[in-house]
Amino acid sequence: MNGTLRWKQRLQNLNKAFSQLRHACALPEYNELEMAGLVQTYEFTFELCWKTLKDKLVYDGYSVNSPREAIRQAFGAGLIGHIDCWFQALESRNLFVHTLMMIPARKRRFP
Repeated sequence: MNGTLRWKQRLQNLNKAFSQLRHACALPEYNELEMAGLVQTYEFTFELCWKTLKDKLVYDGYSVNSPREAIRQAFGAGLIGHIDCWFQALESRNLFVHTLMMIPARKRRFP
């Protein structure tokens, strides 16, 4: 796929995902299922964030292999600000993923 098209398509998908996340965060309270959905939406949105950055950086000639690397290089290239917030978002995503993995499979509910 064309590099320009790839990162621009991801950016469009990211905008949609971020809109859904913003809407979900605006709820006054959550039941257990809604909270699980909110966590999943956050994880999905963060994945799109760093992969969109990666695609843009690769298009611009950088080499990127991880979310941390994408954040560092995007900050250095002036694509993002507030690098500490980005690293905090990455740590939150990692915590959510590892917390879910620690729940025994028999207690997880999947469609």
